Amino acid sequence: MFGSHKLRVAIFGVALATTVGLASATVAADDAAPPSGSPASPIDELDLTKVEAPATPEEIYSELEFGLFASEPEAWGDAYYDGDTLVINTVTRSVEEAAAVLAKQGIVGGFKLRQVTLSISDYERAKDAVVASDDFKGRLSSVGPDYKQGVLKVTSLSDAKPRVTSDEVAAALRVAGKAWTGLVPPIVVDDGPAYALTSGYNNTSEP
Repeated sequence: MFGSHKLRVAIFGVALATTVGLASATVAADDAAPPSGSPASPIDELDLTKVEAPATPEEIYSELEFGLFASEPEAWGDAYYDGDTLVINTVTRSVEEAAAVLAKQGIVGGFKLRQVTLSISDYERAKDAVVASDDFKGRLSSVGPDYKQGVLKVTSLSDAKPRVTSDEVAAALRVAGKAWTGLVPPIVVDDGPAYALTSGYNNTSEP
């Protein structure tokens, strides 16, 4: 049932540099767009690390990635590693309800649960909108969610003219977000090396 698999990572050819800005993609009151997400503390947490696990954290993640995360992307906020511990983010269920759902899949221990506000779908919509925007073509090296911090990380090319800013990305998401039903993640923009974004997915949560 379980297969060894690492956290989903498709590198755009760069590593994230030091964070230089954090801005929430807030929406004006007169805009018919979703509210901004927040990198605030989780709503609730449940520690099941002391319950005997039937599999390794990597195997548990693999089962989730191709199971519940794929079938219910609006209900989960993916997962990340905190040291050797797998932390699973639940969105639409409480931590107790999420634990019961996981138990039905045979996932009963060896992890932590957090209830958060941003779902996999929220991150995906925002990432796709940034990548598809003509405003950023040739100016970005990577875009991807940080499930631990609860933000969308955008890496600007070091020689981008002008340099991509968090306010600029937030403005683009305000426009794209008018057609969404979910939340808009906060934005972190970093400076990166001069490698242009090509395609793929960057999960920045993995250490």
